[in-house]
Amino acid sequence: EIGRPAVTVGLERSGEAWRLTAPVSARADTWFVQRLLYTLDPLEADRILSGPLKPADFDLDPPRGTLKVTAGDATTTLLFGEQTAVGHNVYLTLPESSQVFLVGAMIFDHLNHPLDAYRSRDLLPFDTGKAAQMMLTSPTTAFTLTKSADGWRLTDPIAEEADGDKISDFLRTLAALQMARVVAD
Repeated sequence: EIGRPAVTVGLERSGEAWRLTAPVSARADTWFVQRLLYTLDPLEADRILSGPLKPADFDLDPPRGTLKVTAGDATTTLLFGEQTAVGHNVYLTLPESSQVFLVGAMIFDHLNHPLDAYRSRDLLPFDTGKAAQMMLTSPTTAFTLTKSADGWRLTDPIAEEADGDKISDFLRTLAALQMARVVAD
């Protein structure tokens, strides 16, 4: 879960794929989420500040952003503060911690994206090799193509051999379709 002042983005892993769970339910851009997670592994502090510290002095109360990562039964929450005056770092702490860590600002930069950045752009994600049938219907025509062990065949309205290369190209084109943006949820 990624909390920012404007919106909280919920993400959940299902097998190898990621899904948005908040504020909308949709397919997530798995590559984008994986890249975000790679910036956290390993998460190393460039410097650790200790002593009597006031979280508000580092924009940590309230934080600029939060990240909650759950793996199995363990949940880790990171609280992000402001960017440091010198260097490209941000202040980070853990709930109930008396320490403030300076970490690379790239981590917060990766989190601080609009909701659409987390959304999958794939319009029709499917494995073209598993396609077994296509039915096309329009006001002027209708036909069915079926894949068998011998290749693709036109099966309706007549039975006839079909051009497998053209059908494979068409399926790859369909699977590669990307949406430009979401107009409304």
